[in-house]
Amino acid sequence: MRTLCVRLTGVLNTTQYSWRQDNIIMFNFV
Repeated sequence: MRTLCVRLTGVLNTTQYSWRQDNIIMFNFV
């Protein structure tokens, strides 16, 4: 569920959280 939320937030704010989205997703996957 957290990954989905993060993904949605990233898609909504791809320009603002472009690097943050990658970092959070990577961390979750790791």
